Amino acid sequence: MSRDASKEKRIFKRNEKGQVSIFLGICMTVILTMLAFIVNIGLFVKAKINLQNAVDAAAWSGAAVQARQLSNIGYMNWELRNTLKEWMFKYYVLGQMGQEWLKYPNLNESSVDFLLKPFGLGAADTKDKFNLPSICIHFGSPNNICSIYDVPGLPVFDTVGLPGISERHESFLASIRDIKSKDCSERGIINLETGLLWAYGTGSSSFSDLPAVAAHRIGAWIEALEIGFRMRNLESIVNRPPVDGQMCMGGAGCTDVNTLQSEFTRLPYNERPIKALISAYRNLGGGTIKDEDSDDDNKDIFTNTFRLTEIPPEPHVVDPGSLSGLLIPQDATISGKSAFEKYYLDLIAFPINMATLYTNFQVKDGVTSSVASVGECQGTRTAIPVPGYIHSFAKNHEVMTYYSVKGEAKYVGMFFPFAERGGVTLKAYASAKPFGGKIGPRLFGRLETNKVVARSEVARTTPYVFGLDMQGAGGFQAGELVPFEPPASPGMFWAKNGLSVIGGTPSAGQLQYVIPNLLYDFDSYGDLDIHGPVLGDWMTYVKRRGSGGVPGDGPLPQEDRGLLNGKQYKIFRANLVPPTGGILSVANIDASIRNVRRPTRYEAMNYMIPTIERGGDGNTNLDSIPIVKNIEQSGIKKYHIFAPLIHEDSLYKQMASIEEAAKAFLAANDTSITSFIDALKTVRDAILAEAGGDPTKYQDSANLIHDNNDFNTPGTCVSMNDKFEFFFNAESEGTGCGGKITPLKQLIQEYFAPGGNGQQMQLIGKFDFLLYYESEYADDGNFNGEPNSNHMRTFPTNAELHGAYTPGPRTGSPDTGAFLLPFSGNDNGIPKRNFYSTKFVSTSKLVKGGDTTISFSQVPVYKEKDDMGGQSMFGSEASGPSMDFKNKLEYTGFLDEFGTAANLDF
Repeated sequence: MSRDASKEKRIFKRNEKGQVSIFLGICMTVILTMLAFIVNIGLFVKAKINLQNAVDAAAWSGAAVQARQLSNIGYMNWELRNTLKEWMFKYYVLGQMGQEWLKYPNLNESSVDFLLKPFGLGAADTKDKFNLPSICIHFGSPNNICSIYDVPGLPVFDTVGLPGISERHESFLASIRDIKSKDCSERGIINLETGLLWAYGTGSSSFSDLPAVAAHRIGAWIEALEIGFRMRNLESIVNRPPVDGQMCMGGAGCTDVNTLQSEFTRLPYNERPIKALISAYRNLGGGTIKDEDSDDDNKDIFTNTFRLTEIPPEPHVVDPGSLSGLLIPQDATISGKSAFEKYYLDLIAFPINMATLYTNFQVKDGVTSSVASVGECQGTRTAIPVPGYIHSFAKNHEVMTYYSVKGEAKYVGMFFPFAERGGVTLKAYASAKPFGGKIGPRLFGRLETNKVVARSEVARTTPYVFGLDMQGAGGFQAGELVPFEPPASPGMFWAKNGLSVIGGTPSAGQLQYVIPNLLYDFDSYGDLDIHGPVLGDWMTYVKRRGSGGVPGDGPLPQEDRGLLNGKQYKIFRANLVPPTGGILSVANIDASIRNVRRPTRYEAMNYMIPTIERGGDGNTNLDSIPIVKNIEQSGIKKYHIFAPLIHEDSLYKQMASIEEAAKAFLAANDTSITSFIDALKTVRDAILAEAGGDPTKYQDSANLIHDNNDFNTPGTCVSMNDKFEFFFNAESEGTGCGGKITPLKQLIQEYFAPGGNGQQMQLIGKFDFLLYYESEYADDGNFNGEPNSNHMRTFPTNAELHGAYTPGPRTGSPDTGAFLLPFSGNDNGIPKRNFYSTKFVSTSKLVKGGDTTISFSQVPVYKEKDDMGGQSMFGSEASGPSMDFKNKLEYTGFLDEFGTAANLDF
């Protein structure tokens, strides 16, 4: 081989070594680049996962706040039922104490006989015509006229015709007649005043001459109105409008957390956005360097550019004159938006025109054993109108409660091949909603948007109210029910069928009245079957006796719903604590009402009930903390629930706002009050007609009912109409009625004024009355009911009261809802709940024009009812047409990047 060839070979070898180095360098560069990109992509994916987790946490936290707020509302709706139970106990039990046959063991199991008994054998026309409870206060005297339909008058015998003797006899008889007739009417006035206090009392007697029969308790109308105001405030907190724009922990161009915290001084209107934002921020990662206070070199760009947006639903705007707008002030706003724009919750109020009855004793002439008599004392059931009684609230299922958010942040990786050096924007979306709870049953139906009617399905209204059928009555006569409806004009005052409008807002027009009733509890499910439809109608009716083949003795077969049912009345009356020494003391009454307010199994099926768990042996950790705060008191479960009444952040800024709203609500029912006063004049005319042409014969007695005087005349208020008009229409006590009566408008002002009087301070106790509602019921181990009842109740435990979400066989639990460990099978507690839970939902189902591959009516989590009177919809096409909820997500401006809404797949 030549020298030149050898040299070339050496050069080639040297060059070959350089090529390997280059090749290895290129390979290492490619590998490192690929590794860097893999790591970079991994960090990118991790950032996206962290962002999605953070947004999921925000949606969950916001929906969890909504769940807690809905639970609060559910508890307060149960307190409305407690108010009704207390009122019905006063009416059906305390008001009937004079009827001895209603005590144990005289009650039967079918229907209750409220018919007053005739004196002696009694003629056919002296028998009670209506099987209705009527308030009559018996003072324990030997002569109990509360149980007698027609108290005989004074016999008028022929005189001997001797001069002087006849005149003295007639004068003596006239004086006794006048005393007896006046006493007869005064007993009726006492019954009226008692009924007024039970409905409208504020805790201190507004009638100076009235015996203290539960006069220290708050009246049902007042307390229900107060709870109604509190419910509207709670609803407004849920409906806090979505925050405009982006939210952040700090920085420019967004609403920071400090601004949110300072917007409202005390009420938690911003709890939802604040907790959603903080939950998202904590789940983003970044450790200590994500703090906004870190120096610029150590700041985590991803976490510090994080922004959260509440995606707003389209608000459901309600009419101020509708049931959804009832009690909301016209000018009320929430964070600058009208309170009538409901984003997340629409509560429908059910104000019902109620009328309790009292026994109004009136005087007439009669015949006793073929002898003419004067001054007969005839018991007449007379209505006390309680218009617009806030019976309950129901959740409008056309407005769904849910929470949707959008989160975004800028990501900058180790290798960032983008021209925008500020980072690439990552976005994530999530939605969640409360589930598994209940506000309460819909006991009534809604007609249009402002009227209340009986609910047709499963006859839910039947055991709660009943109307009157006065068919067969001729002209008005003593013993007829007041207000009296002439045969030619049925339905002028009393509901006549299931289509009668029995409640609503002032714009609903002419409303009819019903008598309140109650379905209390059951021992077996079969006990509930009797409370269904009545002869195909949606309401129960009490018929007039004595005509049309209707017997005059005993209750009719259909008069067995609610507390007209013998078994229901037995277990309800069993709450009465026996009187001490034959006299019902204040302590007896309070203990009885605490028994009545105790939760029942029927309520656990239909309501959410706050529970108190004090620990100790057998503690199952079933307290309602932190929603319900316990107040320690031996033998009593006493607690307070957050439910603001007056606050500068709420719908009612100050006492004047509440006073104005309450007076406006009262004024809206003025027609009903006027109609009752007119009915009293009808009674007056009937009494005078019994005088047989003598204008002075029953003048005093008639004037005690209605004296044709204006209630503003100083020093009057002797008659019933004077007292009634003054009570409802006067602005202040002044000199009217001789200072004996405090008018309702003044009582409302004093009741809602913070610390306005001694009773108000007693109500406040150690908690703030303006922010918390305080309640109590008897402890399970302290039941002490009426003796010889043979019906001692075993009330539900806390575990049985948890009627919200209950695990079952599908979730690996037995029917009891217990949580069993998978291997050992040991019982690890009871995960049953008496509050709303939270779950994720698909955002695509919440958007207008979104995924329509499945009907909303087939997805119960999105749509529960077709309307306020329709049937449940659980996937059956026969359930009725699909009616999507109204507050769907706004697409424009928040989800435009996906093109059409049909492209959403999350």
